[in-house]
Amino acid sequence: MSWTSVIPPVLDWSFRILGLTTHVRVRTHLGQFFGKDGEPGTVALFVNVTNVSLAQDAEITHVWIETAKGQVAPDHFQRPLPVRLRPKQTWETWVSLGALMAADPTNADQLARVRLSDGRVVKGKPDRSVPHAGHVAGGP
Repeated sequence: MSWTSVIPPVLDWSFRILGLTTHVRVRTHLGQFFGKDGEPGTVALFVNVTNVSLAQDAEITHVWIETAKGQVAPDHFQRPLPVRLRPKQTWETWVSLGALMAADPTNADQLARVRLSDGRVVKGKPDRSVPHAGHVAGGP
């Protein structure tokens, strides 16, 4: 390993410690909504975005699932974009499993993409530690 391959990660790490850069974490998991009467509802792929920066806000401008047949965006209006996240703040949206099945995804939990206002696109990773029940983060 040469010193030129070590410097960029060290600078990135240093900037993160100093709070000079914006970093978000994108995690995905399958979940299901339940109706008021407790009946099972829509199954969806949830996309959770957390601003893990120490001091910088993060602005999310786009969210989608990148499938072989094209992009599948959230199919609801409850979570309008753009959304600004303060440090350590989280926000979540979802794409119905029906919409994903029409695009025939493989490993959909690894295909989530989030675009930030600076143009960077962050890829999602599966979240294996999600509780069995809970609330959708970042909304009413």
